[in-house]
Amino acid sequence: MESLIGYIKKFTHRDKNWAVAEFFNLDDNKTIKISGNINSMLVENLYRIQINEKPKAISNIDIYECKYFQLPTINNETFFKYLRTLIFNKVVDDDLINILKSHYNSNDILKEILSDKDKFLDIKQVRKPILNNIFNKLNNTNNFIALQSEFFVNDLDLAVFNKLIELYGNSFDQIIKTIQNSLYDVNFKYQITSLESIDEIFLHFNNDANNVARIAYYLHYYCDQILNEKSSTYTNLENLKKRFDDEEKFFIPVEQNEQVINEAINYAISHKLLIIAKDKVYTTQTYNDEWTIAWSLSKKEKVEKINYFKFKRYIKQIQNEVRKETKIKNFKYDKSQINALKKFINNKFLVITGGPGTGKTTLIKGLVKLFKKVYPKESFRIATPTGRAAARIKESFEESNATTIHKLLRYDVTTDKFIKDKNNPLDDDLLIIDETSMVDNNLFSHFISAIGKAKKVVFVGDIEQLPSIGIGNAFEDIIKSEKITTVELKSTHRQKEQSKIVELAYMIRNNNFSFAKLQETTENSDLKTIFVDDQDQCLDEILNNYHFENNNGFDIPYKIQIISPFNEGKLGIKEINQMVQDKLNPNKNQGLQANGYNFYKEDKIMYLKNENDLSNGDIGVIHSINKSDNKMNANFNKKPILLNSANLNNLTLCYACTVHKTQGSEFQKVILVLDPKNNGSFVNKKLVYTAITRAKKELVIIASKQSFNRSVNQKPTQRDTTLTERIRQMYKKRR
Repeated sequence: MESLIGYIKKFTHRDKNWAVAEFFNLDDNKTIKISGNINSMLVENLYRIQINEKPKAISNIDIYECKYFQLPTINNETFFKYLRTLIFNKVVDDDLINILKSHYNSNDILKEILSDKDKFLDIKQVRKPILNNIFNKLNNTNNFIALQSEFFVNDLDLAVFNKLIELYGNSFDQIIKTIQNSLYDVNFKYQITSLESIDEIFLHFNNDANNVARIAYYLHYYCDQILNEKSSTYTNLENLKKRFDDEEKFFIPVEQNEQVINEAINYAISHKLLIIAKDKVYTTQTYNDEWTIAWSLSKKEKVEKINYFKFKRYIKQIQNEVRKETKIKNFKYDKSQINALKKFINNKFLVITGGPGTGKTTLIKGLVKLFKKVYPKESFRIATPTGRAAARIKESFEESNATTIHKLLRYDVTTDKFIKDKNNPLDDDLLIIDETSMVDNNLFSHFISAIGKAKKVVFVGDIEQLPSIGIGNAFEDIIKSEKITTVELKSTHRQKEQSKIVELAYMIRNNNFSFAKLQETTENSDLKTIFVDDQDQCLDEILNNYHFENNNGFDIPYKIQIISPFNEGKLGIKEINQMVQDKLNPNKNQGLQANGYNFYKEDKIMYLKNENDLSNGDIGVIHSINKSDNKMNANFNKKPILLNSANLNNLTLCYACTVHKTQGSEFQKVILVLDPKNNGSFVNKKLVYTAITRAKKELVIIASKQSFNRSVNQKPTQRDTTLTERIRQMYKKRR
């Protein structure tokens, strides 16, 4: 290791945890490049750093890794070297240094200068502007060090300090002004940190708890909280004010309360935090997302149509091709599928909805084939909300090259933004989104903004499945608008006619569930129901039916899945995962601990983030563990992936997972567990329907009769949205 004293001239790359900078070494007056976790270093401030003696060559540039930095003890020799640098515009020469030495004889000239400005500016032999320049630069640096120290000592978020430096450079006055007057605005614009962290900083430097901007940003925060809890796009002022009062973060005198809140609401509106329309309160994002979707879907564009005879010829050719590929001897598209193909070729936008086994994936293949016959030179892309859903399409349609919506739009994890947008749109001519019911309004808005000049855009899904976890209900709202051409597939193809899984799915879907029909099962039925009233019995039955060994062929990750609606509780996925791991995984010799779990070889895992080659919801198996390096090798979607310490906190065990996390996936065997003790309304018809339609060959339901009956008859909570209304408004305006 080598120790140097100098300063950063400028940063050439900077993100939250890593930076690259040009460092000027005072000892040899040379500039080198350093990298590391150096974000909190101040430009033009003196530091002692420790670097690796040998640099790494990156793009033919030597970069030294900085292992450590600190503020040095600045003796007079170092101080005078510092004065000679370009920071002081070369105004400091030997004569000036000799003059300073004659006026100051302490061992810490820097401290002595800063402690008495008048004495420094009164040096007769030097012009006052030069002295002013030197003093201001020294004082400015000292102020920055003091401010940074204030952040350190009081455990305030340094990311905010670093961003202010990045925005305002060496203007200390501007930074203080921002902290006092516009800190919340800057944080909202650049999304630096959480509101709680910004609040800590603001209250530390300002004795103004009832500041109007502070209240306005908390109103936005509470509104966003309410909307996310209900997955709605709007609330009302009464709900918002009640949440504000309940939180007790503010102590506004009663007689001033209404006036202060109204001022804060006006601030929130003028600063584009909230939008109030017809007594509905939206965040600006939820409001804009709805209008963006409505505006994009209602654009009137000319569509090239083909005549009936050419269409019939193409369909015949496509059916022959699919027949050969699927080896289904008498394959033909049914009437509703033919109708979908016809509507597809005659419209820019098309929505296709249908239950399990109605041939949605086979129809997607037909849509692509028909498009390629009409537009042989044009490109297509298929995307889904999850990696597993994309993999499932590729299993039956190899040429699809299906991907996730995040990858299609080139999501950048470091900036939390999509590279593809309305200014840099996709250049594909056919875009198909599968499992569209899972897509929340914000993601839908990003996608629809980026379609560019696409000739055809198709949304495929099942309207009876769970809507998105996030805000909105875009797929259902679009269908309800009755303005976008929609085709419902009705005939089942996927499973044999006697499938009890399909029969149960359609009983629930069509609101005619019957225990009598459910219990008409044969010995070789694909549906098994185990009705018990005790939670411990439920746990026993999970183990009895989780055939981990290969005796039933269900040992591969995507072949068997336990599904529970809840994360917590005795029958929540955390407890079940722990139990299954303890009972069925013998590889306890070497493991890694992360995210509240111990992970061992052969554990079934799920990744929880969209980044690099992995998507949120991807399921895999651990193949090996290197405890000393804190790494593991795992297999996701038939691809080997090396996971390091940075990835481990994005992992969870996945013997059991929630219904939402399985959406878009299919498994040979599903064990659905419904807690007999649960009497809430969360477990509803759509949730149970979505869970059971994950099963292809075998479904085991473990529940009490009462809890199951209540769940399949429980209507889901209505989401408050205005997208349907917006689409109708835009169509009326543009037609």
